[in-house]
Amino acid sequence: MGSFIRCTFRKCAIFLTLITIVSTIIHQLSYLELNDVTDTIKLLDKCNAKGATQLDDYHTIMSRSIPDTIHQIWKITDTTTYSSQASNTFWQDNFGPLNYTVTLWTDQEIQHLIESEYTWLLSTYKGYTQDIQRADLGRLVVVHAKGGIYADLDVFPRNPTAIDCLRRSGTQAIFSPTSSNSGFSNHFFMAEKGSMFLYETLRTAKQRGGSHHRRILLPYLQVFWSTGPIMVTAAFRQYWILRDAPRDEVALLDHEFTKRMVGHAAGRSWHSADGVFLNEFADHIKLIETWVIWSVATITLGIVVVKTCRLLKRGFPL
Repeated sequence: MGSFIRCTFRKCAIFLTLITIVSTIIHQLSYLELNDVTDTIKLLDKCNAKGATQLDDYHTIMSRSIPDTIHQIWKITDTTTYSSQASNTFWQDNFGPLNYTVTLWTDQEIQHLIESEYTWLLSTYKGYTQDIQRADLGRLVVVHAKGGIYADLDVFPRNPTAIDCLRRSGTQAIFSPTSSNSGFSNHFFMAEKGSMFLYETLRTAKQRGGSHHRRILLPYLQVFWSTGPIMVTAAFRQYWILRDAPRDEVALLDHEFTKRMVGHAAGRSWHSADGVFLNEFADHIKLIETWVIWSVATITLGIVVVKTCRLLKRGFPL
């Protein structure tokens, strides 16, 4: 009798462990939030010589202006400490003659900006566990406060004329895409000063701060969901639903068009080991694949439950 009880307890313990593992995997996958936005946003694949993209509202074009400023971020003013070749001099060489201002923001300057103008974000900013989360939030704060173009230090200009054309297109905000064009990336973007979309993005980052992002086990996914592309994409969905915003207000660059404008060395020195897989997954996943992921997860859970129940019923040891 005692041995039977021990055997049953052992089977139940293993069964519960398997269920917990599969449930955890499904829960973690839910943070990927794989929803294509291409049906609700203007996808830009060109910019004509007059500086207007595929926009129809002339008055909107004339009333909006993204400042001719390029913002970049690093810990300190010395970019030689960056993990690879920094692009700031390339932006200065290409856009200085066009009378652009190229500004390098340090961590200290960003924190001062938040302390003085965005106090409601200060606890969120300080509460992040990873530096890249502060850098992600910082870039959004800077462009919202000042307006202009943001480029990571591993993003290099290829076509200044096209970039300047987009800046004058009359769009409130323009973001680079993931390689599948299904979501927003935050390594290169531009927006007008006080952009309502960027404000919504900052609000979304605030909501995902605190203890919420710590529920995610993988460090890279934690960053992606709390301050990175997943968060920005979710903010757009929220902005579009709540404001019933016209498709022309916020634009997403076509991936191939983006590659012709800027080069992305993608140094990603901050990534954890899980970043290699998840970065490729996030860059190349398409909406049609979402149902496959959930189906596989559900089927896996079902197989575990059925097989375990059969073994328990037959009295076989696990």
